Amino acid sequence: MNTNNLQKSRTCDLCGTDNAHVIYDFPPGYYDRDKFTTFSWDGGLEIGLKIVQCNSCGLVYQNPCITPEAMKFVYPESIIPEKIEYDKLLATHKFGLILDLIRKFQAKTNKKTLNAVDIGTRYAVLPMLMNQLGLTSYGLEYNKKCVEAARKSGCDCIHQGELTSLKELAASVGVQEFHVITLIDVIEHLLNPSEEIKLISEMQSSGDVVIVTTMDNDSLGHRLFKKYWYYIHSQHTFYFTKETLVKLFAKQGYELDELVRIPGYKSIPQIPSELNKLRKHLAKRASTDNVHKEWFATNRPHLFDLFTLVFRKS
Repeated sequence: MNTNNLQKSRTCDLCGTDNAHVIYDFPPGYYDRDKFTTFSWDGGLEIGLKIVQCNSCGLVYQNPCITPEAMKFVYPESIIPEKIEYDKLLATHKFGLILDLIRKFQAKTNKKTLNAVDIGTRYAVLPMLMNQLGLTSYGLEYNKKCVEAARKSGCDCIHQGELTSLKELAASVGVQEFHVITLIDVIEHLLNPSEEIKLISEMQSSGDVVIVTTMDNDSLGHRLFKKYWYYIHSQHTFYFTKETLVKLFAKQGYELDELVRIPGYKSIPQIPSELNKLRKHLAKRASTDNVHKEWFATNRPHLFDLFTLVFRKS
């Protein structure tokens, strides 16, 4: 397979320079495909993975970066079920923090009718929950099979498209703006976040909010596990810190309204078990066993490394 069109060199998305140094450099075939399933590592392709840091602004990103042509390999449809069990998903969801932040926004705002959209919604569980809070909510999902499965299972608030489809979605449902926009485990997957946050800003007015959850590149887990950190793979094109996210949103007129992190000390009890996972991971990489194939990230370690930020438009 010709892999030349699956990666493309880029400049820093935040400051536009090409002055960066390499943090991690993984050669093609870093994970033996006879021993590992590598769909989100490299999509099963013979491409390497290089993570760099901008010397000017500190942004960490993938360079060369996967292209839209590579998406069908690193985001496989084979793992998506035909039917979605919404009763189970709604009963076991993990959006409690996001819903609490939305309730805070509802209490503060003087806007009586609130529209919301969850970008990268997967099966639109979060929009369903936001609807229960009284918002008029929609889900926007890139993967067509996710959308098809959701609709077949009774979800009518999901729409197919990328973040660049936001204005098209608004027109199709007859709204002028989205007062709440959620990006839950999404912003690290974007190819051009500066441009895409600009699109978001065009669909919001003063006082509206964007809620972002992503992995924290300054977290204890990343500092401890480095190149073997669970979150490093080809699907993740950007690795943000609080500082780089604030800079990114400030370019479009947003201010940080709230930041939620799990304190680092709460991760400490998890460290021994995660170090044991890392030991297993390294042993698997070094072994000659290709009988028991496993997903490359089965034993890649992490701690409580996610954080959530609320950005309010000025």
